[in-house]
Amino acid sequence: MEAADAYEQCGDVDSSVRNYLKADRPDEAIRVGRDSGSSVAANDIARYFEQKGDLETAMRFLVVSKFCDDALFLAFKTSKQEAYVDIVAAEYEVIPEEFKPGIRRIANYFDELKDPFKAGRMYKIAGDSTKVIRKAMHWA
Repeated sequence: MEAADAYEQCGDVDSSVRNYLKADRPDEAIRVGRDSGSSVAANDIARYFEQKGDLETAMRFLVVSKFCDDALFLAFKTSKQEAYVDIVAAEYEVIPEEFKPGIRRIANYFDELKDPFKAGRMYKIAGDSTKVIRKAMHWA
């Protein structure tokens, strides 16, 4: 696709990504978007997959691109909180600090739903061992 290539060569990453997505070529859009670190490109790619109904790919792209807030927003918007945490845990051997507040929010969400098992699992992934122990006491 000439237009997308031209935009990429000129350094207009966001326009390049948009053109690749319009041409239904998400692999090229992901390559350009991931290399650039552009939040606009990441958002466009995530929205592309969201519109296609592939919510987990949308979240995965945002997680890999370290757009924590955007990925967390999408998780809550689409009721895919567990999928979000699973994606973060699968992508990172050690959970980066910037993801931990979001995982704690999800743990609190499960606390409010009175689901100590899920809440405890989320606290464990976030590294909150004290809260995991408290949740375990609810199970006993």
